[in-house]
Amino acid sequence: MFDILKKFPLFAFLILINSCDADDLTYGYCGNGELNKGEECDKGFANSDLVADACRSDCTKPYCGDGIKDSEEECDGFQLDQKTCSLLGYDRGQLSCNDDCTFDYSLCSVCGNGTAEGGEDCDLNDVGGVDCYAFGFDSGELECNFDCTYDFSACINGCQNNIVDPGEQCDGTAEIEFDCVEAGFEGGVVRCSSVCQYDFSGCNLGCGNGLIDPGESCDDGNDIKEDGCHNCQKSSGNYQVFIDKTFPWQPVDLAVDDFDGDGIRDLLVATLAADHVSGSLSLILSSNPETAITLISNPVIKCTSFKHDSLLPAGIVAASLTSDGTVIYSYSPDYNTQFEEISSSEVPYSFTAIDIDRDGEEEVVFSANPSQKIMAFRYSEPALLDLITLGGQPGDLGAFEFNTDGFADIAIVRRASQMVAVILGLGEDQFSYHTARYLGGTPGDMQIADLDGDGYKDIIVTDLLEPYFYVYFGLAEGLSYRSQFGLSEKAFQIKTAHLNDDGFLDLVLLFPVSGIVSTFLGTADLSFSESFSWNECSSPLALSTKDVNGDGLSDLTFICGGDKRVVSLVAIPEQVIK
Repeated sequence: MFDILKKFPLFAFLILINSCDADDLTYGYCGNGELNKGEECDKGFANSDLVADACRSDCTKPYCGDGIKDSEEECDGFQLDQKTCSLLGYDRGQLSCNDDCTFDYSLCSVCGNGTAEGGEDCDLNDVGGVDCYAFGFDSGELECNFDCTYDFSACINGCQNNIVDPGEQCDGTAEIEFDCVEAGFEGGVVRCSSVCQYDFSGCNLGCGNGLIDPGESCDDGNDIKEDGCHNCQKSSGNYQVFIDKTFPWQPVDLAVDDFDGDGIRDLLVATLAADHVSGSLSLILSSNPETAITLISNPVIKCTSFKHDSLLPAGIVAASLTSDGTVIYSYSPDYNTQFEEISSSEVPYSFTAIDIDRDGEEEVVFSANPSQKIMAFRYSEPALLDLITLGGQPGDLGAFEFNTDGFADIAIVRRASQMVAVILGLGEDQFSYHTARYLGGTPGDMQIADLDGDGYKDIIVTDLLEPYFYVYFGLAEGLSYRSQFGLSEKAFQIKTAHLNDDGFLDLVLLFPVSGIVSTFLGTADLSFSESFSWNECSSPLALSTKDVNGDGLSDLTFICGGDKRVVSLVAIPEQVIK
């Protein structure tokens, strides 16, 4: 036998091959265009995880649940074949996909069938299991309008019930014991606005009558701050330096709020040394902008404000580092009170203040790593709460009303999975994952605002490595697919604000490479044109557009990281010749 093997080596090789277990062999490789052992298909370069009906990149056939709608499927995951509830015969709602790749109509609805379905507040006598109290009223009977929206007219102690309740100046048809002359006008009729505040648009001559009288640069008929027109003044579009403060360590975060109770916002600044050993939390009061008051003498990485009582100054939460990597969460009801501490292994990425349980006190909600959770700090307990474990490296987050249950919902960027996710608030500190939209790119800063003015909040996200920002427009049935807007260079942070009185939202962007802070004025067709730029900042970050000098106009506050400075540029009012 051995002589035969020596004489015919190929025969010997074949004998050895046949003696092996065939299941241990693999012929070829996935992607070579040949159907090899263990492969369901292989189309070579035509393999794709994005194309319908294509062989997948791991050489498996398309299947229900792979996230791509194939020809034999109605839908798959988030791919709904551009179908909506409305296109499929319903009035409204959120179309989704079942696990078997058929349409899920459970959140679609037909108004008038007596059942409150997806996209409806209510339907005839079905008000969705909520009551007047859930919407801030004391009591009463919640009813339903014919268009399946809530009717609050029979609720008690709330706006639009025709009774002037605490916190209201007026209410509907309730008699207004106040006239235009008493308000400083020459005459006319005081009306009541839809938010139960005095409406002076029917008064003759004077700020607040909706008419631009001599000496006024604008008059929008209301007293709302930061809406582009306040005290009948609007911005000229230019800005001047109000605060320019240099710190010994690099500022890394800031918060803008009224910390001393004088009605004008102040600056809270977190600083961090390069060695992460030194740093501080400092306060700059608007009444004394030249001085920074040190509140904490530790390396602080994040800071924010929160409201624990509507009549008191803002509370403070700050996260600082220790030498062993522990995070210390320091908190105080006001800057004059000694800070208390809670230690944790969780590092916060993004802070935001939200009243998640509707008790009038804001919780500080934040994305945390390494656990990849959304967590919250509650001052009244005090404690750190686990709200939901998310994954995908949760990043920047914000609060908005996604559905109509009265509880705050959360939108959050998931950096690793390149998605924006929506998390629904359910009450009693409970949250549930609802939906997500694929973003792509390198998601960075997020802003939530009604960019297109249709009454639904939109989600705006910057791309940290490409010159774009992306928008998911809010719709009656949920969120649109991604819209892309081009920029001249990549932006680190984006904010929306009313920078003039035209009623359209404007943008403020920080550009880290050029070191420019720019404003872009919006128009009705969602185009934006650059209006003002400031190029005296190295590595701008941590932007705020809140009013800091008390004139009711939106200002620009930001960190110049490379210069170790914090700068506030206040809007210069348009000058009017009387």
